[in-house]
Amino acid sequence: MFRYSTKAQFLTGADMFKNIQAKHKALLSIFVSAGFFLFLFQNMMPLRTPLLLDLNYTDGVFAKDPTNHKDYLEDEQGNPLYGFINGEKCMLYKMVAGNQHYPLFFNNVTHSRGHAWSLGQWDSEPVDPLTLTRVDPNVSEWINPYKKFSIGKPGSGKKGIIMGINGEMEYNGLWVPPRETICEERLHPAMLIAQMPVALTFSNYKKLMFQFKMKVLKDELKPQYLSGWDKKSTTSHIKIHVNIRNIRADKNVALGHGQTFGLSINFYDVRNTDTSYASGDFIHRPQKRYMLKLGPDDLLPGTRTKLHQKMWVNLENIDLMPFIKKAFENAIKFGDRTDGYVDKIIERDLGKYMVSSINYGWELSSLHNVEAHISDINLEAEH
Repeated sequence: MFRYSTKAQFLTGADMFKNIQAKHKALLSIFVSAGFFLFLFQNMMPLRTPLLLDLNYTDGVFAKDPTNHKDYLEDEQGNPLYGFINGEKCMLYKMVAGNQHYPLFFNNVTHSRGHAWSLGQWDSEPVDPLTLTRVDPNVSEWINPYKKFSIGKPGSGKKGIIMGINGEMEYNGLWVPPRETICEERLHPAMLIAQMPVALTFSNYKKLMFQFKMKVLKDELKPQYLSGWDKKSTTSHIKIHVNIRNIRADKNVALGHGQTFGLSINFYDVRNTDTSYASGDFIHRPQKRYMLKLGPDDLLPGTRTKLHQKMWVNLENIDLMPFIKKAFENAIKFGDRTDGYVDKIIERDLGKYMVSSINYGWELSSLHNVEAHISDINLEAEH
């Protein structure tokens, strides 16, 4: 058989070594370039500081010193605070029945500003956090006929917490009558978890990135109660409150130290699947501070519909700073009015304020039996 060949097809050992050497140089150049760009990318990524401790620890241990709240709000001098409701001056009461606030520890983790998380139960028949109802390898659970609170183990499919309130049991199957006077406060069962974030003023960062997962498990109202439901004054909803305070809580009220405002996110409301409710103060009477009211779709369009369809909702990288700036502008504007409804904001440099606390949970004034699963709560300052 005759073979055709050319000189180019035959390489000497030296030629082959040169080719291999050239290929290695090219590969080395690619790796060096990739490493350089990776270095640039990593250094261009914004730095973030976590402000909250993780909620998703394996075991929950409650402190053994529940504290009852006073029955009214006080100013810096210990005097009762007053607010205005439809033009009438009213003392601002805290809820007075079953008010208990339990520090809640996770795996003995402490926080620079206090307890990792705390559980508040107001106007209700509270679960006793000091006595576990049930413990299994994946969940610790506290249950009574009125309330439910459970902590799941990460990796078990039950990560996070479940909070529930049975409105029918709380109200003994009776709709609460309307207020006889504007100032009369009605009792409204609530279950909230809260944490004081790391103290970091807004001057130290540009964005406040929020993360939150939630699924509504139950929002049942028995048919016999439908006809008595006044949606204008009663509901069951999950609120997220972001409370903001002047960094100087010491004490010089004349300089605006310790003044507060915040965000009130009506994240889930049983009343309506068609309207993104940013409700008025139909459950708790207003305090003399400004709260910017938001609905779920203000944070992420489509959230409200998914929640009512009992789907998981995952909020990721939601920047709260634009809402905080708007709330601050409104707090100044309303505080400058002469009606006294909102306290006048004295310190007008937003950089001297910080997130002082954040809380989540059910507030209920209806006969609904409600439950929700919450996990992966996170708040980070982006520099």
